[in-house]
Amino acid sequence: MSETKKSSIKASKIQICVAAIFIILALVLPSISRYIEYRHGLAGSVPGTSLLVILIYIALICLLGTLSFVVGIFHIYRDPRSFRKSFIAVILVLIPTIIAYISLRFFTTGSAKYFLKGFSKWVVANVDLDELEKWRSNVPEQYWGQHYRYDFPKVIPTFAVIFKPKFIRFSENIYYDIRSIEFGWGGGMSEWGFVITEPSEETSKHGEINIIQIHESLIEIRRTIRPGIYVYLVG
Repeated sequence: MSETKKSSIKASKIQICVAAIFIILALVLPSISRYIEYRHGLAGSVPGTSLLVILIYIALICLLGTLSFVVGIFHIYRDPRSFRKSFIAVILVLIPTIIAYISLRFFTTGSAKYFLKGFSKWVVANVDLDELEKWRSNVPEQYWGQHYRYDFPKVIPTFAVIFKPKFIRFSENIYYDIRSIEFGWGGGMSEWGFVITEPSEETSKHGEINIIQIHESLIEIRRTIRPGIYVYLVG
């Protein structure tokens, strides 16, 4: 076997290995990211902590993509007359790159859904939702339309603050005659919490996910706990 043929075979094996690594990463790392988010939601902790996994994923994509491209060019250079080998070399670069890109696109939304799945369980376990529903109907008129952060008025009962929300927002939609109370954490471009609102037949079913586009770069993801109560994540 000639030296050129040996080099070509070696190059092909390297590309196949790189493609396999790409595919494994595309399948495994998103799952790890989602599990991390679920566990943080279950603990009532901060979402987005799987960002480190995403950064590692991006770094590996860049590294392996570059390696695969270099090997592909080397393979084509050593045997430019073979169209079949050149085509295979290109495919071995493109396929794992496309898979990695698609997987990365679903990282954020998928992780958010898993965070809310865990967070909804935290809310059920740590919040007296029955009492909050009763209290919503008896909140004094002057508090509707107000937004409080940490320094909550004395009218707010202990069961509404014992789980330590960062803010409480009393929202009133006069047009639709809907009043809701939002308990939340975070702020700015990343905010999460839960909402007690009017029970309705139109409310999503238990566990259903709704994605609301706020603007081009910001979405709100909701998960229904039961009619009139849902958890959300804005980011």
